[in-house]
Amino acid sequence: MSRSRGLPASLAAAFAVVAATGGLGAACNSARTTNDPPPAASTVPVKAPALPADHLAPDELLEGSAQVFGITLPQGMKVDATFTKLAYASGPVALHPLVDYFRARLQNGGLREGEGSATFEHVTAPGKSEPALTVHLGTFGDVVRVVIRDETVPVLPPLPDDPARFKRAGLTPSGRVLDPTHLD
Repeated sequence: MSRSRGLPASLAAAFAVVAATGGLGAACNSARTTNDPPPAASTVPVKAPALPADHLAPDELLEGSAQVFGITLPQGMKVDATFTKLAYASGPVALHPLVDYFRARLQNGGLREGEGSATFEHVTAPGKSEPALTVHLGTFGDVVRVVIRDETVPVLPPLPDDPARFKRAGLTPSGRVLDPTHLD
């Protein structure tokens, strides 16, 4: 078989394919009348690309592992110092996203928010009725510092009479200091 004979046969096969598909298209178009609307674009719904499970909204903070008075601090915040009724934390986060973070995690109380600071007053940790906390947030350069204070007033047992009340205050029944070496 020569090359010249094989080439026209393959071209003939290619033309046959084109003619068949063109003829099929013509047959489909001939069935359409002029009053029919043109075929619609694809009616198959296109899925939006799925967001990954760890996708965060702008300025959204994730919970970290550090806790103070039952409040979980966000990632990036570290506890600087803790005392019986006071805790300090700081981290390189923006103030207003941190306010939104605490707003979602604190109950009761109120919020005073300014340009460079915010204070939550008389709030409690989630699911708890005590202690009553004050959470103050302030910006210092690129760092936000958080001061969390336990404002719960201790409940003292009732005392039966005035001499017992004086004694609790460190005074004698006549109002003098019981121990002058401890005047703090």
